[in-house]
This record gives sequence, C-alpha cells and structure tokens, in this order.
Amino acid sequence: MNREQEIFLCREDVSEYLTECYGYPCHFGSMSCEMIAKEILEYGFEDNMVWCEVWEENTGGARIEL
Repeated sequence: MNREQEIFLCREDVSEYLTECYGYPCHFGSMSCEMIAKEILEYGFEDNMVWCEVWEENTGGARIEL
C-alpha cells in the first residue's frame, strides 16, 4: 500500500472514531484543540503517528507531538 492510501485510510478511521464519540457534526463541548489532538494520538490509529494537528475554523489550533 502506498503512503497516500495509508493517509486516506487513517483519516477515515479518525473521522469514524470522532463521529462515533462526538456525533456528526462533532460536538466537543469544552474540549480544547490540544485535548482533541491528544485523544487522537492516544487512541493509536497508526503505529507510526507521532503528531496530530487540530484546527478550529482554520483560524487557530494546536499541534501535539509524542
């Protein structure tokens, strides 16, 4: 499998997980971008995932690294 396919599949997995946990569209309540990114990293979608960025309306966000 090439890297582009891996990224697409990982993005699908993350989307499904977030929809399952937070509905569609997602309602994160008082969770910060940092908290959401940390949850995604801790869930372990991909063994080699070492960072995650979460943006709010393309204006601000957070990047969390392991």
